[in-house]
Amino acid sequence: MVKTAAVTGAALVLLAGGGVGAARWHDAQVAQCHDRSAQFATADVLARVPPGFRADEVVAGCQFDPLVAAAGRQVTSRAVTDDDTPAITAYYRAALAGWEFSGWTPEPGENAALLCARKESAAGTMYVSVTPGLPGTYDVLLTDADGHGGRCH
Repeated sequence: MVKTAAVTGAALVLLAGGGVGAARWHDAQVAQCHDRSAQFATADVLARVPPGFRADEVVAGCQFDPLVAAAGRQVTSRAVTDDDTPAITAYYRAALAGWEFSGWTPEPGENAALLCARKESAAGTMYVSVTPGLPGTYDVLLTDADGHGGRCH
């Protein structure tokens, strides 16, 4: 509820400062963000699942401060035993052939990504990160914001 109030407050400030034109611009930005997150949700990289893993449903959405379009899913090992990190990293490196890995360094800390990549497309630059979650789970996030979530920089 607080987040909704903050977004509503920002929209009111925008309306007060810029009138109808500013409101239309904001609505257009929000619509573009939702279109982009829907595109990401159908992206090939989110459809790929490593052998021995299952995938949750794709989640897509926007964060409005700043406007960030994102889609992601979690892949979970069917049998959580040893650390699957080397196999997961190798799998996604192969799955992301054609993406640019150079210049991407995981941030230090528990939230650090195993893998960060970017790719130019007709719609703009896309960024992907693969991050360990609970034992045997890995979060795959596709976004239009460099370093979104503090996972990559």
